[in-house]
Amino acid sequence: MSRSSSAKDHQHMMHGHMDHHRDEHSHQNHASDHMDYKMKKAQRQSQYRTKVRFGKLHDAVLHLFDHEHGPDAVMHNSLALNQRAVVAKMKKWVQRSFVKTPVTVLVSDLSGFTSTTRKYGIVHFASIIIRMRQLCLPILHHYHALHIGTEADNLIVVFGNPVNAARAAYEMQHVLQAYKYSLEAERAHFQVNLNGIGMAYGPGVVVDLEGKLHGKVANTAYTMGEEMCTHGCVLMTRELIDVIKDHKAFQQADYVPYSSSKNGSKVVQDVFMLQGHVEYVHNLAETDDMRFLSADLSLFCKRHRRGVDLAKIDETIRQRFMKQMTAVMFEIDFTDIEASDGAEAGLAQKFAAQEMLSPILQRYNAIPLEDVLHVFEDPTDAVMACVAMRNRIRMYNNGKGDNGMLQLTG
Repeated sequence: MSRSSSAKDHQHMMHGHMDHHRDEHSHQNHASDHMDYKMKKAQRQSQYRTKVRFGKLHDAVLHLFDHEHGPDAVMHNSLALNQRAVVAKMKKWVQRSFVKTPVTVLVSDLSGFTSTTRKYGIVHFASIIIRMRQLCLPILHHYHALHIGTEADNLIVVFGNPVNAARAAYEMQHVLQAYKYSLEAERAHFQVNLNGIGMAYGPGVVVDLEGKLHGKVANTAYTMGEEMCTHGCVLMTRELIDVIKDHKAFQQADYVPYSSSKNGSKVVQDVFMLQGHVEYVHNLAETDDMRFLSADLSLFCKRHRRGVDLAKIDETIRQRFMKQMTAVMFEIDFTDIEASDGAEAGLAQKFAAQEMLSPILQRYNAIPLEDVLHVFEDPTDAVMACVAMRNRIRMYNNGKGDNGMLQLTG
């Protein structure tokens, strides 16, 4: 995603990295510049600081992070010592908080990974994921998404405006459908098959420093999108419907009660499927539209052009990007503890688990790709790391109650 030079300068300034060292400056001028910079930084930080009272779940602490200027803009030096410790810890965990601000979380999921990969290979399905992002990211940016995350074939997005969120979901659904119908029969395997989009609304969402979402609202949207959706549907909670139904864009929309045929869903509230007509504005993004994608992904997008030499492109992709490794992915489920004790409890568990497991991963030469995804050059290292992590978590859980245990799902 491209950013203007002024935006980059602002980011550098926020983190204290603005270069004050000019050749023509004397030491005195440099000291003056530095003092001026520190004063301006303090002014920025104080602008976003709020006096708080600390509760048991530290919601008020998380509320300090409810702005777009990053954790460094949270100033805590003037707080009491016990309060400083809490905020200092949160600054290591939290990128942004919506604890007291209602937001909409959107989670999309694709279908067909296993069957498509088996028939056409992993490069082909990877290109489908990239093409999906190329088609959908312009929509998300148009509707002012506050946070856009990716997880394999999922998009995980936070919106401040619920109407924008619902319109974005509807447009994603219809743009992907339009793309499907634009393909000739012999290129049907290039379709982006949407499994569905789940959406939930409310406060209590936290984005951690690795871009992962925490909180009941985020977990509900994820479960709806990943586990309940089928056939490209858009699902939403009653809370979201209540805040969008009177908007003019949804005058012709219908909300149909939905019951998932999939078992094991943890969503206990009513869920509805969006049907009917909603106004939308987007057309299909071309395969050379790289506004919101890294230039390294252009080859994957090129695969979707008519008449290209796929074999040649795929060979280039293999030479540039593919290497034989052993992948290890593990999951610790924070859904239950966040439902009962809030996002802060899930954050605490996640980063405690990372501190505990990180030495094991380092010992066995793991190469991190995501917080729960690592690759190993030696498959023996991968197996030994898995066994050691499992044993360490079992030792940690020994004697703890249900809420204190790390829920390793696999």
